[in-house]
Amino acid sequence: MNKNYLVALLIFISSNVLADDLSFGLGLGVPYGLFGVNMNYKLNDTFDATAGIGVGYGAGVRYHPISTNEKVRLTAFYGTNMLLKKSTSSTVERFNGINIGIGYGALSDGWDVDLIYVFISQEAKDRVAELKSQGYIVEGGEPENQFTLSVGYHW
Repeated sequence: MNKNYLVALLIFISSNVLADDLSFGLGLGVPYGLFGVNMNYKLNDTFDATAGIGVGYGAGVRYHPISTNEKVRLTAFYGTNMLLKKSTSSTVERFNGINIGIGYGALSDGWDVDLIYVFISQEAKDRVAELKSQGYIVEGGEPENQFTLSVGYHW
């Protein structure tokens, strides 16, 4: 079966069968695979399972300590949090790691905003050091753990 048909079928089934507990989003940041789509599935009033795919990928959980229609949440993700491209190549290297954050977003239609702390993997740091030792110029300086912002719209 064509992969596009399978994805369309899964979206149709999930949006009709699980409509109350499932939301989809489009945005930037770790929850959206750096730039792409995200899906949240409400496990209960306190926890969501979430996954995103785009330039990279990510999967994790969201914890909602306050039960209202607009939710503050704590997030833990594992997924792509660093991209590396050599100027002499079109290949992009993706590095994965743990990401934690705090955010705010509507349960259904609305904007999501998360402040996420990105833990850059030792593998990514070693790769940058290797490229520098080979004479490549790496833009952005040394890869370090850092805060990033994620913004998207869910429906």
